[in-house]
Amino acid sequence: MINNFLQRALSYLNKTWIKNIGYLTIGQVISQTISLIGILYIPRLLGPEGYGDYQTVLSYVSVFTVFTFTGLNKVVLRNGSRSISKLSTEIESIIGVRHLFSFFAALTAVIAAFILNYNSQIIFYISLYVFWLWIRTIESTINLIFQTHQELIYFSVFGVVKSILLSSSLIAVLLLGGGIVELLMIDLLVSAIVIFLSYNKSRKFTSFNFFSPVKLDLKILKEGFVFSLLSFFNVLGSKVDVVMISLLGTPLEVGIYAVANSVIRKGLLASRAISTSIFPLYAKQAVNSLNRAVLQKHSLLSLIPSSLVIIVVFIGSSWFINNIIGVDFVYSADIMKVLSFYLLFHYMSLPYDLALQATYSEIALVKIRAGLAILNIGANYVLYEMFGIIGIAISSIIVKGSNFVLVLIKTHLSIPYKNIN
Repeated sequence: MINNFLQRALSYLNKTWIKNIGYLTIGQVISQTISLIGILYIPRLLGPEGYGDYQTVLSYVSVFTVFTFTGLNKVVLRNGSRSISKLSTEIESIIGVRHLFSFFAALTAVIAAFILNYNSQIIFYISLYVFWLWIRTIESTINLIFQTHQELIYFSVFGVVKSILLSSSLIAVLLLGGGIVELLMIDLLVSAIVIFLSYNKSRKFTSFNFFSPVKLDLKILKEGFVFSLLSFFNVLGSKVDVVMISLLGTPLEVGIYAVANSVIRKGLLASRAISTSIFPLYAKQAVNSLNRAVLQKHSLLSLIPSSLVIIVVFIGSSWFINNIIGVDFVYSADIMKVLSFYLLFHYMSLPYDLALQATYSEIALVKIRAGLAILNIGANYVLYEMFGIIGIAISSIIVKGSNFVLVLIKTHLSIPYKNIN
């Protein structure tokens, strides 16, 4: 009996998707642990207001990622997972369009900064850092190759390399007297170096014409547009907190909230591993139909670790902030306690989110995310006026909890249930 159990366990662990989750989780743990060192030092060295300005730039520019037509990558991944031999053609059909939209996104970000009346210093920082949008486009396209071929160990390796180079360089620059400009330039330089390395490695699996001209395949563009809308509403529904505080409040408030938000989001380290590994699996199964019982099992598996993280945050956040980050950020501990529930709802929602994308239900997801985006922006404004920056954290929990309920209902209606052994 014991031998049978061990054989079943070994067989389960030898599955490609389990190995990939393992590779990515280990890589993410190492990468996020290294980047956590940066979170411990950079706020101390910049101070609350300086860190607030720095995080305003990073968060603001990242919002405009959605205008780079990110949804095209999801279409290529879904199609490429089913026919890897066509992956090169699929990538070349979108890369020209993505280059074009990256330029458009960068230009839009700078123009919008003037319209939103940011001060001249912040606008200068933004104008410098918008090159990250093009770099991110290249990086995500190269990663498609590793993901489609299920060679996700390279995700981990290059992620760890980037974290080591970036965190050590940022801290060194600050210790040598550098400021925000130097931090942003180091970020761009390190990202470019890692992309060069990963691109050379990706050619072993699939090569493509990096400067392929713009191609207008209406079917792919239509599907990509839907996924891009989904990304757009995802951003408005969950990733504009820091930007909204920068518009409603002060750099000091941005810095205090950003510390809590950055630390809690380290708890999402397994999210990318799970998404990257499971989506191709769901996409293949979608041909024969997914089983809702599997989704429920995957969702419930996240309940125990997420609950443990919440307990740890409630017990240790005050000590962590006071003794590690600094007393200037003491209010960040209270925000961390509220945001810890974000992790619970995120992981329980993840299998349902991925399944709906894999089964061509992305239009339903767009409608859900559009409603949540409106809810988030409205709740951010109202709750900030009532409770200050902790109201922004409360808004995030309301939105993420609502998302879990809605995707659960949608999968119940569209994906069949079969008992599993």
